[in-house]
Order: sequence, then structure tokens, then C-alpha cells
Amino acid sequence: MDGTDQQRLKTRGTVLPRIAQVFGMSPDAFLEAVIAGKDAPAPLTATVQASALLSDFMRITDPDVRERCLEYVREAAAREAGRAA
Repeated sequence: MDGTDQQRLKTRGTVLPRIAQVFGMSPDAFLEAVIAGKDAPAPLTATVQASALLSDFMRITDPDVRERCLEYVREAAAREAGRAA
């Protein structure tokens, strides 16, 4: 993404500042984290990963495969919850 693209994103209404505020960042820092793909806050990284997961999941047409994927994610989440307790 070049400087022109970055500027276009920065000036696109109030959406970017709102999103950055949710993550406790300035719009510039938020944009740099997204572009660089590093130093992004954990919630932002998780949101990007969740979006990718959902996009890939929707491409699976076999209901049994989708159910196995969903069960795997549920089990992984339960294991994480058990570690946190």
C-alpha cells in the first residue's frame, strides 16, 4: 500500500478513528499496525484472524466438514477456558 492509499484510508470519514479508538490507538498508529501486520494489539489481531476464519469456513460446502471444524474450535476454546480458570 503506497502513501496515496494510506491517505485515502485516513480520510475516509470517521470510521478509521472510531475503530482505532476501540483498540485504544491513534488512527495513524492503528493504520500502521494494520499495514505492517506487526505490533498490532491482540484484539485487532484476533479480529483479523476471526474474519479470515469465517471467510474460509463459508467456503466449506460439506456440512459434516463444517461441523468438524466448528467442534474443533469449540474444543480449543474450552481448553483455553480451562487454562484460564
